Amino acid sequence: MPTQAWDMAPNNFGKYVSMNSQAATHTTDQFANPGAELVRWTVGMLVVLMATAALLLAWRRIAGALAVPLEVPLLLATGFLSVVVAVASREACARRRSYLDLALWIAPTPALLLLGVALSLPGTSTVGLIVFWGLLALEETWSWRRAPWRGQVR
Repeated sequence: MPTQAWDMAPNNFGKYVSMNSQAATHTTDQFANPGAELVRWTVGMLVVLMATAALLLAWRRIAGALAVPLEVPLLLATGFLSVVVAVASREACARRRSYLDLALWIAPTPALLLLGVALSLPGTSTVGLIVFWGLLALEETWSWRRAPWRGQVR
């Protein structure tokens, strides 16, 4: 903490911040990298949209309105895009330590599981389902093995 008046300077918001280099290295500014915040919130919205789509598909399947299985290319494209959203979500919050980041880390798992169950209709190609579930399982295994808190809990 600076004690001298000459160690203080006004910032853009009219408040005074320390010009002391030692104090400045210990401060964390949430908006220090606005591009990273934009990516994080965008990825968060993609996870919310993926979870909403999974809920909608599961609801339609339970209601009996989802009866025609997806063709293999469409099933694999859905799996690939879902995996990309899950990896992006986890990479965007890997180095942060807030409840939002924890939610962004955990949310893709139930969304992917629900999406997989909803799209695994009777009559779907066996090879397509194996590759689809393999993509989901590979991503989840890879992500959870490198969780940011792994090794910290005893």
